[in-house]
Amino acid sequence: MVNQRLRCWVVGLVCCVLLLLSEAAPAVALIHPYPEGAGQVMVRSLQTLRDESDHAWQAVLFKRVRDGLVVDFRLRLVGYPGAAYLAHAEPLGISTGRGEDWTAPDAFGPSRLNDDLAGNVGEYDFRDTMLRLQTDTPLRLALPLEDGRSLVLPVPPFAVREWRQLFDWQN
Repeated sequence: MVNQRLRCWVVGLVCCVLLLLSEAAPAVALIHPYPEGAGQVMVRSLQTLRDESDHAWQAVLFKRVRDGLVVDFRLRLVGYPGAAYLAHAEPLGISTGRGEDWTAPDAFGPSRLNDDLAGNVGEYDFRDTMLRLQTDTPLRLALPLEDGRSLVLPVPPFAVREWRQLFDWQN
């Protein structure tokens, strides 16, 4: 009985030491290319972000590349239906951890395409934002709501790092 306990204790101790000494595997970026047709590919990063009320939002950053040229670079934000109603055609507010404030224009502007978007979906032209973003600083996205308020989505540094990797992907 004592030998069995001692053996279990030693095995547990060895496992703990091995875990402490082993290196963690690097995080794998979730950047995936999707062929869309002749000479065109869409490359995207998918992250789940949580707003200040702990509601989950899907953040899909994507770029379309046609014949080697980037034709679109957009951020699509999708919330749970009915949880929030975004003010379409309004810009997305962006704050950096370094005190900088930017905006990203609505991808569809005042066009009628915004009428077809659900209230829980927003899409923004993110190319200029990515050009300004030189570090993996955390971001705060302020989504404009129909009632005039803003819904804030914190973006952690690991997500910003992945977004920057997507921006640099085959550029």
